[in-house]
Amino acid sequence: MECFVPLQLFTHPLSSYAFNEMYAGTIAMQPAECFSKLKFFETADEDDRTIMIIPLYGFSRRYYLIGDLLMTGYLDCIYGHDICDEDFAASFALLQPQLAGTKLSLNKLSERSRLHDYLQKHYTATEKQICVRIDFGDAYEAYFKSLSKHVRQNIRTTYNRLVAKGLAWGLETR
Repeated sequence: MECFVPLQLFTHPLSSYAFNEMYAGTIAMQPAECFSKLKFFETADEDDRTIMIIPLYGFSRRYYLIGDLLMTGYLDCIYGHDICDEDFAASFALLQPQLAGTKLSLNKLSERSRLHDYLQKHYTATEKQICVRIDFGDAYEAYFKSLSKHVRQNIRTTYNRLVAKGLAWGLETR
């Protein structure tokens, strides 16, 4: 296992390039971030095929999956559909000396994640919370109309401020 790439937008585990570009451009501006460390670890098999990529962000003697301290949805490590418990165990065994003296916090894991299943079998969760999910239905317009008058006004005000400042923005639903 080795730290094999610095933060690059095209290898970042979060899905939106625009989000990654904004994140990479502003991460160093936050006071605590000047002491942070970004580390990407890769485990590989005997044939040098990647088994798992573990993208971590650390500061204050703690490491998190990249995206954890942001307003993101579910997070996970990067691995194939055929990964097994032994691969997870070997990966974390190799990771342990690399993060000696720190605490690894794995938050925002989907209950459908294979990593979540592995952790549930072998570790005790210290805290469990539901990740927020907004169901837009078939169209954003229907969701927007379901909001209170006050919330709709706040959204319109924010939109108008973005337009007035000439800032590009977008909403993507899937």
